[in-house]
Order: sequence, then structure tokens, then C-alpha cells
Amino acid sequence: MKGVIVMSAGNPAKAVACHAEQLRIPATIVMSKNTPNVKVKDTKSFDARVVLSGDNLDEAAAHAQQIAESEHLTFVHPYNDVDIIAGQGTVALETAGPARPRQHRRACWRGCLSRKQTCT
Repeated sequence: MKGVIVMSAGNPAKAVACHAEQLRIPATIVMSKNTPNVKVKDTKSFDARVVLSGDNLDEAAAHAQQIAESEHLTFVHPYNDVDIIAGQGTVALETAGPARPRQHRRACWRGCLSRKQTCT
């Protein structure tokens, strides 16, 4: 795999960047030019290449698709993907399941976004 690419201005961007870093997979994140600087900075902290393009997410998505094709990267859609949907459903089932200690739930929910705790 040459790497992954995602278009996002929020949590999917950080999640892909984080897990790609952990798996040592190159990640490119395409965000619109008006993405808040704090989100850009947070995403870059995971050693991802961040590209600012377009005035909205549709334009950023189009640019991400172009980069994916030209650089032979795997495009990960932030929400319209069967594996992403299945993962979100799994989180919902686990959350609705048997009660777990609050600390464990918090660690799983934060995951990479805090870098302080990971879910096992």
C-alpha cells in the first residue's frame, strides 16, 4: 500500500492520521482552506501530510480523489463507506452493551485523539 487519503475537516481526519501513524502507513489528509487552524495543527501532529484545498468539503473531496488517482493512494471516505459504517455500528453496540467501568469507556472513546490512552 502506497498510503491512504481522506477528505475531512474533523475527527475522521485525525483518526485516519493517527492510525496511519501507528501502522506506519503514509497518510494524506485533504481539508478545505477554511478549516480552523486548530484542526489542521492537530491533524499534522500525527505526522500526516495535510493539503488545504477548496472552499468547501465538496471541492476538497474532488481534490482528494485527484490526488488518490495520481499518487495511487487508497481513498477512505469519512462516512460513506461500508467499513466505516460497520465500525460506527460496532461502537454503538459496545456502548449499549454491558456496563463497563467509566474509565475504560473514556479511554476507548478518546483513542488516538488524546494520545494518552489506547483501547485494547
